[in-house]
Amino acid sequence: MEIAKRLTSIGRADSMPFATKTLLLAVSLFLFLILNAVGAGAQTTDDHGNNFGSATPLLLGSSIAGRIDPGDDVDVFKLDLSGRAGVTDVWIYTAGELDTLGGLYDGSAVTAFLANDNSFIVGRSYNFHIRASLAPGTYYAGVFSADGMTTGDYTLNTEVVIDPGSSINSAKSLNLSAPTAGTIGFASDSDYFRLDLSEATHLYLYARSVYGERVVGYPVDAGDRFIPSNTHIRRNGFFVRDHFGPGTHFIKVLTLSNVTSHPVPYTIHAYEETDYPAFLEDCQAKTNALNDPQIGDSLYGCQWHLRNQSGEDINVEAVWAEGITGEGINIALVDDGMDFNHADLGDNVNTSLNHDYTDIGSIFNPFRHHGTYMAGIIAARDNGIGVRGVAPRGTIFGYNFLAQPTIFSESDAMTRNSSVTAVSNNSWGIVNDPGLGHASSFWELAVVSGANSGYGGKGTFYAFSGGNGHQEGGHSNLNEYANHYAVTAVCGTNDIGTRRVSSEFGANLWVCAPAGDYEDAQIGIVTTENYDRYTYGLRGTSISTAIVSGVAALVRDANPNLTWRDLKLILAASARKNDPTNPGWEDGARIYGSMSATDRYRFNHEYGFGVVDAKAAVDMAKGWTNAPPMKSARAYFTSSTTIPAPGPSGPTTVTAGLTLSTDIEFIEFVEINADFEHTSFRDME
Repeated sequence: MEIAKRLTSIGRADSMPFATKTLLLAVSLFLFLILNAVGAGAQTTDDHGNNFGSATPLLLGSSIAGRIDPGDDVDVFKLDLSGRAGVTDVWIYTAGELDTLGGLYDGSAVTAFLANDNSFIVGRSYNFHIRASLAPGTYYAGVFSADGMTTGDYTLNTEVVIDPGSSINSAKSLNLSAPTAGTIGFASDSDYFRLDLSEATHLYLYARSVYGERVVGYPVDAGDRFIPSNTHIRRNGFFVRDHFGPGTHFIKVLTLSNVTSHPVPYTIHAYEETDYPAFLEDCQAKTNALNDPQIGDSLYGCQWHLRNQSGEDINVEAVWAEGITGEGINIALVDDGMDFNHADLGDNVNTSLNHDYTDIGSIFNPFRHHGTYMAGIIAARDNGIGVRGVAPRGTIFGYNFLAQPTIFSESDAMTRNSSVTAVSNNSWGIVNDPGLGHASSFWELAVVSGANSGYGGKGTFYAFSGGNGHQEGGHSNLNEYANHYAVTAVCGTNDIGTRRVSSEFGANLWVCAPAGDYEDAQIGIVTTENYDRYTYGLRGTSISTAIVSGVAALVRDANPNLTWRDLKLILAASARKNDPTNPGWEDGARIYGSMSATDRYRFNHEYGFGVVDAKAAVDMAKGWTNAPPMKSARAYFTSSTTIPAPGPSGPTTVTAGLTLSTDIEFIEFVEINADFEHTSFRDME
């Protein structure tokens, strides 16, 4: 690879080019931080040595200005630790606008034993960062232009990492203008930091481990007790986004019990966050500009999926104006839990129906957020604060199945409280990949049971995410959770009504709803966050599924006698044909109950029957005559067919036909179960 070649292009003055050596790169996502370092100065020439023999001395605690010029230049620095006792924890990083690549070498090697290209630093992703525990000896650092062509200035910084305090009393101060490095030395070790604030401040505080093992952390009080806060645990670190009052605050950093390799180096940094207060102010201004006395929720102006003044929304405001708000309709939230005490949710939560699948004694885990997001989209209260849900008076309750998923808990979550559950929201699914996503037979039996006997015999309506794996080759047809006759599979669109880039295709898709996107000006959805906060920029078919669940609650409010099948038929017939110039639209069967031969369903493998339209669905529900009981018919076909190997023109396609004789007049779903036996089965598709 090109980076490997360039990292082996330095060495002793008498060495040959390094064309035959193998380089093992530890190019990790090293540190996630913000640097506030001195600029590189006005360097104008190739100012540092290009090999080990001419390397510039690099002292611990120093900052050295440098310049890459020409673009294929390399600057080499010598770090002499031969006089130090024991291991030295060294942090080497660059600052400046030049996109740099760095490598760390020992005195005998011609290849870098540690390297970093893009550190993914907030605002400083061009800089490299290397962290190493170095024994006494001589080492060399090489600085390259990342693309091998661009010239520019940089600053090379070298620090010795001093381990922070291991108790509240010895907590190390965090500087809001610069990051701090630390190390969890052993399994029971903890590091403590303190923040001294003179005034209330919105902060973004985060820590990221240098290598694979993860650090976690959270605010604690002076007695080392957890303080509720908006804390997120991520793959190799954590972050806190919250409002901190004036005074002293403490942060605890540690590793989980499943971390098996120590020490674990990390970097922690806190800085004032301006985005969140700006978001609140912007949404309030947009809400005020609506000048609508019926809308008092302060952030409503940013909820474009409910009212979009320049694009598409779900056409729901006219439904609320009729007094249809989902009141009395029970909606189960099958997720990772939720903050049921949130000021914008609490009045709509029936805590007696919550169920905890973990051993924490509550469905709310402060480190989990997804369920709180979905709860706000479905049923945030129309109470004059924050956001508004699609069904703002619907009753919600949560099952934290995703916090500890098993095949038994997922099936239990489908039938728990089913006698009173009108809608079951399932904003989850299989991993985004091209393979088959298998659902257990326990889950399938549970869904069939809920559809047949749930909600007083009218059947629970199950909404499932159609999937976000399109860019990874995923296809919703292969998701057995979303591809089942008793489930409504939901796809995602953006604010102009076209497919969200990751939303999967599928013949199983039923309707779409807003899901945000990456390229639009209005890229995400605003909803509730833990501890009375709000979040913005959410994207994915999780959101569109929650929106459809909210609409389903409104439709069942408008006509409580509907069965789950009637609800699906109404959503299909009332859906709006979005993206009308898309070539994938096809006319299908005559709409159920229509007497006109030209009144037909429209279907698209990107959009199902179209984007959900709350007003059209509610209007249709008011005069709806329930469909007769469901009939089913089966046919079986067994054949032995020779499938030859691919010929010169490519793979051979073999077809077989199956005739089904039935008196069914209107087909709602077709299911094909196929079993194949072949000596080269993996060669078929």
